Amino acid sequence: MPVIVPPIKSRGIKTKLVPWIQSLVPDAKGRWIEPFLGTGVVAFNCGFRRAVLGDANPHVIRFYRQVQRGVICPDRVRTYLEAEGANLRLAGGPHYNHVRARFNRTHDPLDFLFLSRAGSRGRRVKPVDVQDNGGRYLRETGMVEVYRVIGAEDSPYSVKVRSYFRYKGIAHEWLSRHEASELFQKHARLPLIPLVVTPDERGIQDSTPIIEALEPEFGEPGIHPPDAVAAFVSVLLEEFGDEWGNKWMFHLRWAREIDQIGCARRLAASSMPNATSEQIDRAAKAVRERMVDRVWFVGSNAATAPQIERSFKDALGFLEAHLADRPYLFGGRPAFADFGLWGQIYSARRDHTPRQIIEASAPNVSAWVDRMLAPKALREFEPWESLAPSLAPLLADQVGALFLPWSAANAAAIAAGEEEFTVELKGNAWTQRPQKYHARALGVLKSKYQRVSGDERVNALLRETGCLAYLAI
Repeated sequence: MPVIVPPIKSRGIKTKLVPWIQSLVPDAKGRWIEPFLGTGVVAFNCGFRRAVLGDANPHVIRFYRQVQRGVICPDRVRTYLEAEGANLRLAGGPHYNHVRARFNRTHDPLDFLFLSRAGSRGRRVKPVDVQDNGGRYLRETGMVEVYRVIGAEDSPYSVKVRSYFRYKGIAHEWLSRHEASELFQKHARLPLIPLVVTPDERGIQDSTPIIEALEPEFGEPGIHPPDAVAAFVSVLLEEFGDEWGNKWMFHLRWAREIDQIGCARRLAASSMPNATSEQIDRAAKAVRERMVDRVWFVGSNAATAPQIERSFKDALGFLEAHLADRPYLFGGRPAFADFGLWGQIYSARRDHTPRQIIEASAPNVSAWVDRMLAPKALREFEPWESLAPSLAPLLADQVGALFLPWSAANAAAIAAGEEEFTVELKGNAWTQRPQKYHARALGVLKSKYQRVSGDERVNALLRETGCLAYLAI
């Protein structure tokens, strides 16, 4: 059997000695007791299913306890290490020292993992010259000024922003509200994540405004295609992902018991990193009870649930065909739309039911989801004419026939002061309480359309896909 290599690294790790150690382990049933766990390489390869493991180093124990509870999982480790690795490549030794100082304050298990891996060979990490990408760098000290992104792995809008930061190569810390409670209280205008705190101590909330605020400063690689039609379609699909795609994610997360239990436990464990299993169980039960009753917020009910799930599967079908020939939605690099749609589908894939749907029916989409964890500019954007055959059908079926008529009906209900509204979507009645935020978002989208309303190519596409009537003021 191949040797199980632990995530923690250290000088003197016994990976190469595992076969010899295994030959000394008695062939007997029982419990493995190891008071000197270290990296865990011996314990993980001893062959015993039951074990008592200890170590004098509390950080080792804290790390593996969080693995055991599901707080630390492969997706979270991967995204954390890739982000910190990018920052390390930018700043070199100063970033290593920054993480070490942070760890000495917070004892964060992921920082412990990073430090063990970045310094395991005993080599000093050399600082590198940081090229200016529009950001402000403290060249006189050799340290990159770091943005702080306060979010959560299960928040689609948080991971959307993080993916953007990683694509742009913006040095940043990824912090939970638990880790950054004082910072959040200082800068948050609303009790919502993500919150970005800039190096000059400005707080920015809401994922779309965050990206729009940073894009002029970190211009390359850009996220807006040069083709006017493609650029507006990207803006439209970004909004579609944020507003309608959130219905997929939230409904599927809380509609079935298997998904409710899994997500509730993840949320509870991530907010209580030092809690016991019993405490996490109690907290998870409370989270589940609270969140299941909130599905009305995205319009999920007995009548609309089949419509939401049908929309999710149909959208996956369109995206699967479109992504067969390109790495990102608009060609060789991610556009604004990629970040908006991806955040929702990535978050959905963390739960059992939507993950089964995606893996069974949409391997190209699943590969795109993985790609967007650390997106890269591979080549240029494609012109709209090459994108249209497989992207225009998504626009017509999901945006023109579902999202925009729903948005217009919601906005009309808000304007009329109604408690509830009903709209027909593809022949089905959709009833829900109106939402003020979505009405404002439609107003912003209409204003963005006004900037390109004189472009007949844009108007022709919007007319053909059933979108124009809902965007013209």
